[in-house]
Amino acid sequence: MKKKNYQSSIKREVILNRNLTIISKINKEGTFEYVNDYFLHITGYDILEVLKEPQDMINCKEMPLLIFNEIKKELKKTGKAFGIVKHSAKNGNYFWTIDYFEAKFDLKGIVDSYFVKRKFLSLLVKKEIENLYKKLKSIESHSNIQVSEKYFHGFLEDKEKTYSEYILSLFQLNETEILDYFNSQEEKIKNKILENRELGIIERAIQ
Repeated sequence: MKKKNYQSSIKREVILNRNLTIISKINKEGTFEYVNDYFLHITGYDILEVLKEPQDMINCKEMPLLIFNEIKKELKKTGKAFGIVKHSAKNGNYFWTIDYFEAKFDLKGIVDSYFVKRKFLSLLVKKEIENLYKKLKSIESHSNIQVSEKYFHGFLEDKEKTYSEYILSLFQLNETEILDYFNSQEEKIKNKILENRELGIIERAIQ
């Protein structure tokens, strides 16, 4: 069977509506079981093109592979994880999101699926993470993923943070506040930003 071509050449960036959330549910194998209408609107796929397909169909080829490994490690360890990911739409356009992954358990306490929420990413955060990702991808391309992982782990150790903690630091928000953002409690986030401005902290969450 001919392999499906999910991505064409990257064309332009799609800017998400900061008040809307891309939502999907995947099984343990990483294939889609549910996506919301905003997912379909942004990616350009029809619902029948998505269900039972791997979620990496929307991953941009410019993403360093080790980032997905980091997300999987944190999910396995804590049942939840944050990530910043560059995605590709069906037509090759791309979009950046901050992602929140949460494991769902069956009655026996065994993980049977994952719920994923993806939100608008501010320009300041995107610029900072994009520079890091380009470096990691370059290391992967010229060497291998193991060398890139060692560099990235050294980077995180230098900051004394996990990957998720590093992401939260870019937003200048704690976990509770960023989860409010994913739950569309925009007013609380805006108030936090106003407080940060008064303290002279650069806005990183919502422009």
